[in-house]
Amino acid sequence: AGALASNQCRLVAAAAAKTGLEALVLYAGDIDAPLRGNALLTRAYGAAIRRLGPVDEVERARLAEQAVAELRAAGRRPYLIGDPVLGAFGYVRAIEELAGQARARGLDLRHLVLPGSMGPTEAGVIFAAAALGLPWTIHLVTVEYDAAVLRDRIAALLDGMAARLGVAAPRDAFARVRIEMGQLGEGYGRPTPASRDAAALFG
Repeated sequence: AGALASNQCRLVAAAAAKTGLEALVLYAGDIDAPLRGNALLTRAYGAAIRRLGPVDEVERARLAEQAVAELRAAGRRPYLIGDPVLGAFGYVRAIEELAGQARARGLDLRHLVLPGSMGPTEAGVIFAAAALGLPWTIHLVTVEYDAAVLRDRIAALLDGMAARLGVAAPRDAFARVRIEMGQLGEGYGRPTPASRDAAALFG
């Protein structure tokens, strides 16, 4: 479940198509808004799409659980993607892989830049960097929340990861984290003029 611009929904649809699984994607937002960008790719990959209307995150989560219950009642075996702590551990593995690749190539990485949004990606990266003692400064370019809210979300996930592992949360996990607010603009899914210019230049 996510917004029309969701990268996760698009990636899930692609992975499901590749592995022969069925995917149901629940999109929150204007029910009459045309599918575009990631949502068009989600449909092209063959995922079933259900439009939820303009609901908040709490209601979206409730509707996702309701969809799971409906599928179970119909004899299906659904898996709801959305455990943020479990998801964060995937990015611990990603950082282990990145650090290994850098060592193999003799690269002295110092900075890592990634979007700051829901928190699992960021928490996994920060947890791994702290656990591995990597001397990286992590720049989170927020695309959804203000700095305080993003930091609180990540901190809660770090605590959740530590609890699952039965260890203490990383000390000074944010010492090398910089939250950048300069690209948020009017909010999530609303491109800034600078981002359009950057996309055009890249294209």
